[in-house]
Amino acid sequence: MEQKINTKNLIETALMTGIITIISISASYILLFYIIGLILLPILVALIYYRNGMKYSIGTALISTILVAIFLNPILAITSGMSYGIIGAVLGHCLKNQKKTYNMLITLIIACIISMLVDVWLTSRLVSNISVIQFINNKLNTYIHEFKTYITQTKEIYSNMGMNATQLQMFEQIESIFTVDLLAMLIPTVLFIASFIQAYSTILFTHLIFRKLKYKEVKYLRFSEFYVSNLVGAALIAVISICAIVGSRGITGGLFLYNAILMLTIMILAVNGAAVTDYYFRKKLGMPKAMRILLVILLFIIGSSKILGIVGFVEMMLDFRKLDPYRIRKA
Repeated sequence: MEQKINTKNLIETALMTGIITIISISASYILLFYIIGLILLPILVALIYYRNGMKYSIGTALISTILVAIFLNPILAITSGMSYGIIGAVLGHCLKNQKKTYNMLITLIIACIISMLVDVWLTSRLVSNISVIQFINNKLNTYIHEFKTYITQTKEIYSNMGMNATQLQMFEQIESIFTVDLLAMLIPTVLFIASFIQAYSTILFTHLIFRKLKYKEVKYLRFSEFYVSNLVGAALIAVISICAIVGSRGITGGLFLYNAILMLTIMILAVNGAAVTDYYFRKKLGMPKAMRILLVILLFIIGSSKILGIVGFVEMMLDFRKLDPYRIRKA
């Protein structure tokens, strides 16, 4: 009987490995498959973990990586395999151990951040054979150069259309704002936003796939139920304070770290504020989901992140939704 169960597990693992390999190879040629792969590949690894255990999920990620390396590109295979392998294993562990949805989301966000950092490290070492810092600096300089080229071309177009020198100064001001230091400061914020979107989407599609396969229900967290614990807020404020002290004493990198952590904190609180806004749109106004999503996205687009950050900070401190188990205000 044990042999029969193992044979079934091996067959399922082999089939899933084949599917992962095909999607991985397709993702290197077609953008749509790349986007699909970011979400689907970790779920397939997690599905094997949930059904057959950790060793089979690791085997799936490892064998598919080897196959992609044979048919396509060893470096691409390693970087992508590490990415969906890490996220998939973490997701599978959460599903297997029936973690709460909120804890699953936070754990997946951390896993996504780790996978992105590993991806950058592997790329810098295996492709460029330089340090991670130098690799990031080269990438940022490339982005700045491309942006300045675009601004220069735009200025020429508008100058030929008759725009005067005073009006053209607007482009020079925009060009002066975007520097390597600014982009570097934004890296933690971009990592958080990208990881949040990937983690949330992964849980949502896991919910849909598990329901379709008639497995146990995987609950997904409503965006309006997302919250930032005041413990996290206290930790961020403490880090910002330390960085401010370090920066005020002229220590190299202190001011840079202060600005980077401050931007990250504002964005985390802004996401919390957006969740609060979505909550009141849903609970108090009964607004349809599509309209809520559109309005929340528009708030970010029009530059209301600081206002949302204030809303998120107040909610974090007072917890009007009563979601934080460590809230200060118990009543």
